[in-house]
Amino acid sequence: MLSTRYLLDSSAILNCFDFSFQPGNEYLMPPKAADECLDLRSRELVQSALQSGLLRLHSPSQASLESAKARARALGTRLSAADLDVVAVALDLAGEGKPFTTLSDDFSLQNTLKSLKLPFEGVLRGKIRRQKAFSPPNPTNNVNL
Repeated sequence: MLSTRYLLDSSAILNCFDFSFQPGNEYLMPPKAADECLDLRSRELVQSALQSGLLRLHSPSQASLESAKARARALGTRLSAADLDVVAVALDLAGEGKPFTTLSDDFSLQNTLKSLKLPFEGVLRGKIRRQKAFSPPNPTNNVNL
């Protein structure tokens, strides 16, 4: 039986209360995304998976991180540092040529992955159908209220 390789965003664990790490599959997660699992249930799930070897922390390369930041800027998408790391690790994994799927319920993250033609699935909220580009903030258009 072939194993499936998954890259996890914290939303995959935080949003899905019955999420579990299945033996035989490979799970990867950037350290910054793992750090977002702060509630007791998700923190213990991540720690247990790390200790049992079901989950490995995977930091992105600097080149992929810069590419992720550039893509998010080009799309006008605001991503957290953890989300940028997920995109960057996805770029690194794609460069290895081994199949994987990113699991995330974050639509901004999904939008960025879709623009890069990187595979992803939603967990509870589903997945976006169309990619969107947003206008970057215009500093000359600030309105003081």
